[in-house]
Amino acid sequence: MRGLGFSLVVGAVLGFQAGWYQGACGLTAAGQVECWGNLSSPSSGTFSTVSAGYQQACGVTTSGTVQCWGSAYSGAATPSGSGFDRVAAGQYGACATASDTITCWGSAPSP
Repeated sequence: MRGLGFSLVVGAVLGFQAGWYQGACGLTAAGQVECWGNLSSPSSGTFSTVSAGYQQACGVTTSGTVQCWGSAYSGAATPSGSGFDRVAAGQYGACATASDTITCWGSAPSP
């Protein structure tokens, strides 16, 4: 990667998400999330999708829950509930979808 001065080999990468502040995360074929730069990787879990935001990242686990890790500015922590299928981490909050419902937390406005 140009500018950050390193590269990372994580096997077959299914998805890649660049964060807002010198970090990024990738999702492997095995459902593992690897983050680098200014973002840490999650401590555990198998994921179906990942989103990197500003000094935080969130992922939807294969069981449909959301896990977030990193700075958790303005309450941008992990929400309760399950059945989620997508997540988007932002600067001070995040949103996730479950069926036709959007749930936001932190400073992310609700739709």
